[in-house]
Amino acid sequence: MSPDPSAAGIPPGFVEMPPMSGFGRAMGPWFVKEEGGNIVLGIRAQERHINRLGIIHGGMMMAFADTLLSEIGRRFTGKPSVTMRMTTDFVGAAKLGDWIEGSGEATRASRNLVFVQARIWRGRHTLMTASGIFSFIRPRGEDGRPLPEGTEGKEQP
Repeated sequence: MSPDPSAAGIPPGFVEMPPMSGFGRAMGPWFVKEEGGNIVLGIRAQERHINRLGIIHGGMMMAFADTLLSEIGRRFTGKPSVTMRMTTDFVGAAKLGDWIEGSGEATRASRNLVFVQARIWRGRHTLMTASGIFSFIRPRGEDGRPLPEGTEGKEQP
């Protein structure tokens, strides 16, 4: 059994992101750093991310891109959102143990949507570009019901 590459050195400035879901825990750990007012998301390619060809699975790269785009949109608008559309272009490949990073920008937001684009890379090599449209959602309480308007981020009784 090979050693867990996630234990390998994480580049300076990155801190582990709290997992947002069971899926996030299964795919991560994810790491984030602030850089010039933007975020950079990072992950170490682990055995569970690799396909039969010995490179990181395209589905894993898409999950990374989706998480990155969503987090950029949330930080830009302050609102949680879900993916309506995501377009990706695979440009290169990563292998076991590689450190992968991604960053991007929100290009605009409307009343209900945020538009985001990003680039994902390994070292100096672009692996993927992605863009997405995300729809805002109302946060939900523990009972699964939407919280009343204007209560986002406030503690509920």
